[in-house]
Amino acid sequence: MIGGSVLIVPLAAAVILPRHVSWFAGLSYVAMVAVGSSLVHETLDHTDIHNHLFRPREGSSGWRRFVPRAMNRYLRLALNPLFCRMPAYYRVQHIYIHHVENNGPDDVQSTVKHDRKSFFDFCIFALTCGVSFAFALDVIAYLRRKGKKRPLRQLLAGASYWMLFLVVVAIHNPVAALLIFGVRFFFGTAIAVNAYAWHGLADPGDPGNVFLNSVNVRAAGGASGFPGALHLRHHQRMGEHWSMQCAASAEEVDTAAARGALTLNVMSPSLLLKALWAERFELIAHAVVKPGQDTSASAQYDANTLCALIRERTNPIVTPRRSRMGRRMDAACGRIFSRYIVSGPPLPPMT
Repeated sequence: MIGGSVLIVPLAAAVILPRHVSWFAGLSYVAMVAVGSSLVHETLDHTDIHNHLFRPREGSSGWRRFVPRAMNRYLRLALNPLFCRMPAYYRVQHIYIHHVENNGPDDVQSTVKHDRKSFFDFCIFALTCGVSFAFALDVIAYLRRKGKKRPLRQLLAGASYWMLFLVVVAIHNPVAALLIFGVRFFFGTAIAVNAYAWHGLADPGDPGNVFLNSVNVRAAGGASGFPGALHLRHHQRMGEHWSMQCAASAEEVDTAAARGALTLNVMSPSLLLKALWAERFELIAHAVVKPGQDTSASAQYDANTLCALIRERTNPIVTPRRSRMGRRMDAACGRIFSRYIVSGPPLPPMT
């Protein structure tokens, strides 16, 4: 939290406090929000959502109770808005929807409704994520439909606080308020990329099966990892402490494989997107960690079988009807964006 504050508070002040936003301050702020949201602050916010990092010990009093509660309020009501995060949105959407629906069709950020091989479908998905992040209407509709009144009240309170924050900033500096809102909206693209990284290989034939709609990730060497790397286990035990969900051991790989799940070596999201849009499934298959020889699923992990499996798991529940011209335009746009827009090296030539 100290690191996140050092990153964002000075730049937020440089954007909000002056009457006019300089290009340098604005671009620096946007860049730091992107870096912090993908690294430092995302890890902090996500683990706090699941593990309540700053909850006082039961029965504590005085400063032992005050300090963690103050840190909790600072994170959720000060640091989160400065990182362009609507208070309560992430907590409500993630805990009461995503971890309930597990990327199924009713999940407001489900990938199984989209063809993950399609550039156009990715654009649609990113747009829906941006609208959801900016206005939360889909989350509100879901909570009302399911009768979840308590999280609905939490979300409405957080959205009201967020709007008040934007109004106060806008009174002093309208450009700064517009910048913060714009970053919040366009952050939907990053959310879409992240969803593809974890749920891009979701089986449309059994979308409710947690073993078939997500992946585990193994860090280099398999000896250590990062919070949430055991993503299947994370969806099964969302309240488990993050330190227990970092390393994918050989046993974890075998256990997941026996249930039809895939474990991937660390793969950059940009490479995953490029491989999907170009239908280069062998690049994704190359990242799959093979289970041990004593696992019955081992025989199913040859290259051809994996490529066919990955193709199947990137299909949508309902295939959209597109003309031949539409499919060609889709593929052409995917190639253009892969080459000129998406970061990282180009795809290696086919062998």
